[in-house]
Amino acid sequence: MKRKLHLFSLLFLAAFLLAPVRTMAQVTIGDYTYTFSGDDATITASSLTSGDIVIPTTVSYNGKTYNVTAISFSSTLFKGAPTSIKGESIKSIVGNTTQYDLPLCSQFTNCVSIDFPQLVLLKRCSLLFDDPVITSIYFPELKNIDACQNLFRNLSALSSIRLPKLVTIKKCIGVIYELPTLQVLDIPELTSIDGNDAGDNSNVFAELGLQTFNAPKLQRVFCKWFLSHSKTTVVNLSNGCELATSGMLSSPDASVSSITVNGATKISNDHAFITYGLTTLEKISLPDVEELFDFSLGTMCTALKEFNAPKLKKLVDTQFMPYTPCPNLTKVDIHNMEELANSQLFYDSPITSLTLRGNLKADANSRINLKTYPTVVTITDEGTVNDIPASAFANVKGGRFVVPKGKAALYTQKWNLNTGKTMVYAPVDLKKTTAGTLYASGSITKADDSFTYGGTVYNNQYDFSHAMTEAECKNPSVLSDNDLGFTPTLSSLTVQNNTNALAGYNFYYASAYADSPTQAKVGDLTLTALPSDNAGTLQGFGTAAAQLNKGVSRAMGGFLFRGNSASIDEVYLPYTPSAVSLTTNLLQAGGGVTVKSRSGSNYDFYWHPGNAAYAAGFYECDNTMIPEYRASLSFPKTWSSNAKQFRLIFEDGETTGIESIVLPSDNARTADPEAWYTLLGTRLPAKPATAGVYIHGGRKVVVK
Repeated sequence: MKRKLHLFSLLFLAAFLLAPVRTMAQVTIGDYTYTFSGDDATITASSLTSGDIVIPTTVSYNGKTYNVTAISFSSTLFKGAPTSIKGESIKSIVGNTTQYDLPLCSQFTNCVSIDFPQLVLLKRCSLLFDDPVITSIYFPELKNIDACQNLFRNLSALSSIRLPKLVTIKKCIGVIYELPTLQVLDIPELTSIDGNDAGDNSNVFAELGLQTFNAPKLQRVFCKWFLSHSKTTVVNLSNGCELATSGMLSSPDASVSSITVNGATKISNDHAFITYGLTTLEKISLPDVEELFDFSLGTMCTALKEFNAPKLKKLVDTQFMPYTPCPNLTKVDIHNMEELANSQLFYDSPITSLTLRGNLKADANSRINLKTYPTVVTITDEGTVNDIPASAFANVKGGRFVVPKGKAALYTQKWNLNTGKTMVYAPVDLKKTTAGTLYASGSITKADDSFTYGGTVYNNQYDFSHAMTEAECKNPSVLSDNDLGFTPTLSSLTVQNNTNALAGYNFYYASAYADSPTQAKVGDLTLTALPSDNAGTLQGFGTAAAQLNKGVSRAMGGFLFRGNSASIDEVYLPYTPSAVSLTTNLLQAGGGVTVKSRSGSNYDFYWHPGNAAYAAGFYECDNTMIPEYRASLSFPKTWSSNAKQFRLIFEDGETTGIESIVLPSDNARTADPEAWYTLLGTRLPAKPATAGVYIHGGRKVVVK
């Protein structure tokens, strides 16, 4: 019996499914035509054309009262020009499946209000357009706008739109569009303007008088011409918002001088972002953007002066300022940039300063173009240093790179920087605290000398002839020697020549020592000026080529130097690819360790520049600390059999009058710190009784 009942049920279901589908009956009651389903009635047509239209909340049919909750129309509902429309119970308005801009009314010439307090859905329709009278729109329950066209368009007096529960806009054209007087747009719950790609939406928000666009929950925007041709200066989106747009914020109103987009972290598919700013747009800020993909910015923005994207990490298929130059663009902040892929930056913009991360990646199809102004490029120390093809910086005409301490050779070689055009500066310790006329010993420290990366040692050598102070080296208005003679084309920019931080300084190495053949107990130490051999020409924006000299390195040894300034602690020196080569230098670079003369086979001396207590000269080391930035004199004991002092002979004719004191001792013992000596180095048997100046404990002492 159960099997028969089951078979009967299946036959009944099949008959029901195969029965002809009947079209829902449409019934005209009064001014409206309805269809009915359950307890609800849907309006499909109306005979009303003008006046104040009030849609009924209920309708009775066949003894039953229905709630009027929807409008579904395949042709214009009100074929006229009503002065107001009110539908208190309407929850959805749906238009034709093939005509997305089907209008609710034929025309709006004098409509003062449109009121749907329970409306939740707008789909495939046009609601309000070309109306010069209406001033505000408020749909408190509207959540979804789907496939609509010209929804609120060309409403010249409209100042306020409030849609407090709107969540999604999908596949729409001209939703809130051509509203030149709009000042209030309330969309606090909007989360997406969505579609399969940017082309699914267009002009969703565009040509607006709105100055600040607030959408605090908006996470995704797929839309063409988003906020284009508008007065909008500030866009506030949800943190992490993704923008896949084309033409966003392009052709801003002439009143717009700056544009800031907050919250967006990724912008893609934007072939024209903030373009055609012409002569008014001066500043663009993207404070939260981390990635730009398939992106173009700055075309026809001739007034643009500043671009800021401090969190930007990645550029892919991106063009900054393409096709037409931004001749006023001087300030750019992309200091967190980590990767460039198939991207072009800056073209003919006079960028004055630029900060790049030291771990930057760039492929062979990417270019950083700095051809208009001698830009100061500062590289931050991030630990990792990647190989960058020469093409990436091939269009850097001049200027200078300022690199982390000790890493000049590393960046020059791994980033393929052309030292014939641009200069690569790094801070170098060079300490002199005495008066300019007094000599100091010096050397390149270990930290400044080289850096080992990936198992390779990158040796630095520095050209002392192009030294700069830190302040001038980092100042883009100060020209380095490769750019001397450059005149900016931008009238707001001025430049000045640098002041050589080591101008007037003399540097010497100890090329020879020998006991004097004519004077007993006297030796001669020969000091030779450090050579300034040419390593190549150097010309960036300069009107004439400068000379790049071979550089000083730690391997060369130490040096004596003096200058015209009262003190010096650090200078910025350019890297040069060739090092000075010395046959003999008896001055050794300080090792940061104590040195004891005669502990081995050498005599070792430290330099004292001289003061009230000490005579200037070399003093024999007795467990003396020689800092890395200082130098010590060292030569074999076999070179001197009797010298108790030696003279400094400068091959360039420098006259010093310095006669260095050698504390006398034999080869078996070190100098006696309690002994007394004359100024000529003669040891006395005891403390002298005769008044005068003597040497005691390495100091000049006055005996009265």
